[in-house]
Amino acid sequence: PADDQSGKPLGDRLVATAPAVRKAAYLELAAILGGESGPPDAEAAAEHADHIPRLLADRAPICHEGALDATIAWLEYVSPEAVVGVAGAVAKALMEKHAPGKYQPKAIAALLSLLRRGGAEPVQSALEAGIRSKAPKTCAAALKASAEALLECGAAAFDASPHLKQLPALLQHRDKSVREEAAALVGAMRLCLGDGVLAQLKGAPEDRINALREAPLPEPRAPLETDPSSTATDPTDTGAGPPAGAAAAAAPHVAMPPLDLLAKLPRSKGSKEPADAWETQTLSDKW
Repeated sequence: PADDQSGKPLGDRLVATAPAVRKAAYLELAAILGGESGPPDAEAAAEHADHIPRLLADRAPICHEGALDATIAWLEYVSPEAVVGVAGAVAKALMEKHAPGKYQPKAIAALLSLLRRGGAEPVQSALEAGIRSKAPKTCAAALKASAEALLECGAAAFDASPHLKQLPALLQHRDKSVREEAAALVGAMRLCLGDGVLAQLKGAPEDRINALREAPLPEPRAPLETDPSSTATDPTDTGAGPPAGAAAAAAPHVAMPPLDLLAKLPRSKGSKEPADAWETQTLSDKW
């Protein structure tokens, strides 16, 4: 039972053999980092940075939600300096292992937090790799996360233009979820970058392009801004004017308080899936 090891240090329980013990330790770590057991501590977040990739690599299904909860709480308070060393492994695990799965909303929330905390490049790479995946669930999840990144963080924080090459084929994909998420990403790109992106969808059927042009734009959630590195030679810059959602940007932007992501995301009532044995391989060993 998990109670048998309750007196052991948290660091030991995080790597315990029994999945139930690890699950309880992950939830305890999430509570510590999220301030439920005292004021959140940036030093504690830095101290546990090396544990996060290991938590996300846990193969026991009963541990997955707790690992994501701990990751989200960690990203709320960790310094960008502490993120650097593990950002690549964290982004890869979130995208490949968790975003296509049962706890997709939490995985995407963690990816967006990582993006804001200095992990923009690893998140960008992980999402680009996900969109190229042959697995429809992974591809659809990466498309969805990319659209969320644009809408939540803006075009200055997340560059979606590398996805343009894959989008024409994905808009015609055999899998419905991939087609729908590809269309949603185009909508987010229209909002942030303008209708010029439609001209870059080389190879997409004309009727599909027309349908995308006529589709309503998503609601803006971040200040609408183009990538500051964009110039007149930007492939999405057609000289046709400001982005499609630019009118919304004229309204004053009200700064939002920090999000309590764990409070907003759904928590499952438990999993009946069998727990796999704990494996101690590193992420590079597993992938």
